[in-house]
Amino acid sequence: MTHRRDFLASCGALVLALSGCHSVLSRTQLANLELDDPHPDDYEPVLRALIETILPFDHPRFPSISVAAIQERLLALFPLEAERRYLVLQKGLMVFGRVDLFPLLQTPLVAEEAAQDQSLYQEFQRSFRSDAESFTALQPHARAAYFRLWGQSAFNSKRLFYHSAKSLVMVTAYSMVDLWRVIGYAGPLLKPS
Repeated sequence: MTHRRDFLASCGALVLALSGCHSVLSRTQLANLELDDPHPDDYEPVLRALIETILPFDHPRFPSISVAAIQERLLALFPLEAERRYLVLQKGLMVFGRVDLFPLLQTPLVAEEAAQDQSLYQEFQRSFRSDAESFTALQPHARAAYFRLWGQSAFNSKRLFYHSAKSLVMVTAYSMVDLWRVIGYAGPLLKPS
């Protein structure tokens, strides 16, 4: 009899969490993203969407390099799966990829900064009306705005992610010979022997 009561009490708590306590569910999802070791199939689409967002593929002078080629190069330069030190980046991509969790990524001690981020997020939601919960589901112009949101955040960790992601993509892209020609770079002065 006790097991049935425990089960019914658990169901009530679950229904409450799923219906009226959205913040509990969201915080649970955020904790799950932080604790799990992500699979490449989960974070690589976010990485691909970031590459598409950061680089000017639609610019007429941008070389005809594919997103896949840049992603392949990035994963060769920074072997996310092979080295444990990149686990933080994998998890960062997973958290970044969840647009709906942006307002929760803050410490409760800094109410003023939290209010500023909440205001930025609400403006983003008004400007880009979408029920998309993930970065990859957003339209390209909304992706760019969401990425900039991280760069404008009052929280250092979000700005750090923004600058790190942008730097990783730019370093990778400009290490490719096809981009050298476009920017007029003849390559290293010393040729490899």
